[in-house]
Amino acid sequence: MFCVLLFDFVKYIYTKYIYIYILKIYTDTQHQCTKFYTRTVILTNLRFSQEEIALLNNGLQHSIEKPLKKYWTNLFMETEQAIRKLDSKMQAPYRILATKKLRQLSASNHHNNIMAKRQTYILKNINNKLEKENAMVVKADKGKTCVIIYTDEYNKEVHNFLNP
Repeated sequence: MFCVLLFDFVKYIYTKYIYIYILKIYTDTQHQCTKFYTRTVILTNLRFSQEEIALLNNGLQHSIEKPLKKYWTNLFMETEQAIRKLDSKMQAPYRILATKKLRQLSASNHHNNIMAKRQTYILKNINNKLEKENAMVVKADKGKTCVIIYTDEYNKEVHNFLNP
């Protein structure tokens, strides 16, 4: 009876996770369609590719997802500990179920790992351009807009603001 409840609970959590993931994708696409202001303002002569601008438009609080490989060991150990707490007759079937779910998780996150690598590469390109041209990315006074400005101009603006 306990094993059936545990399996139902795991199934419930898994379907809820997928529902939340689909809802997140849907709301993200809805937010992308209703932009009221530009997220990135470029006040320099730097030229950025479409991928670079798309990454900058994610905002300053955007974080690149880390690859799942770093967490696999912990995930395996916790799964094995949970299975060992079951009755010895039920451990083998649950190991098979856990293996299937972990394989599905691994297959679904392969796309995210590729995107994370690509975003890291793009971010390094942006950083190299900014360093080469002595520019920086700052947050605008209002809203969530990023402003790309030369460092000298930024220092002048701050100095003018502090010493009127």
